[in-house]
Amino acid sequence: MFDPETYAKTNDLVAQDAAKFIPRMIKEMKWTQGDKVLDFGCGAGNVGYNYILPQVEKWDGTLCSLDISSKMLEYAKKTYPHPRIKYICADIFAGDDQNNDEILFNFNNIISNYVFHQIREIRKLLLRLHSILLPGGSMGFIFLTNKNWYFQALQRLGQMDKWKPYFEGYEHIVADWTVYNGKINGEEKFKGLMQDCGFTVKILEIVERTFFYEDIEVVLDLWSSVNIFLHRLSEKMQNELREDNRKLITEFAGVSLHSKSLLMEYEIVYGVVDKPLNL
Repeated sequence: MFDPETYAKTNDLVAQDAAKFIPRMIKEMKWTQGDKVLDFGCGAGNVGYNYILPQVEKWDGTLCSLDISSKMLEYAKKTYPHPRIKYICADIFAGDDQNNDEILFNFNNIISNYVFHQIREIRKLLLRLHSILLPGGSMGFIFLTNKNWYFQALQRLGQMDKWKPYFEGYEHIVADWTVYNGKINGEEKFKGLMQDCGFTVKILEIVERTFFYEDIEVVLDLWSSVNIFLHRLSEKMQNELREDNRKLITEFAGVSLHSKSLLMEYEIVYGVVDKPLNL
């Protein structure tokens, strides 16, 4: 993340989905006394603190909040400290190479909110998460399909001659594996992916969502806060990028370039999967 504070202040869309789906997710998952729970890709820490921690406390467990961004972790530690939460800055793929004992722990449950769509090598990620989830444990997740303004704008900008030199490498963070032909085929595709990686699918569905932004500037601030390429641009170019992005997102939303608000339409994949007990 480029700007954790701005992200935390503008991610109402993410908070809306967390509030609706994580309590439902928690009910679908298996819980036991003293559970060790992984909040994978914890970001600013608000989702873990507000929605996962109460369940962890209920079962007298511990919460490991993991993120690859040191800036995000610094913000989370400062803003959401708690004796039951251990914040870890690490790359989930690095594993043993990091000599980080916390990552080697086996977890009873894993929850990941708005993360999987940022990972190019999704099969590799799922196999890694499967390896650190204890048999009988559950994993719940929410992630975006490619039907969302962030990926659409990133792809369009990354292909423009004006921005191509500055967005070099953007294709590595665009999750093209989320492309599918219709909702039914998409659900079956993701279920098959989970099963191929050793999980039993408890529930998995693609859900159409909307979010109304009263102030379009909030959308632009949010997009900038998660743009990892922004540091390559001068302040003048950042302002130019903001206006180019305004043109794209108003186009996607079907509103005037000068609109002060917009309704965002998007899709999420919501699911809970289990790791079978060893036979």
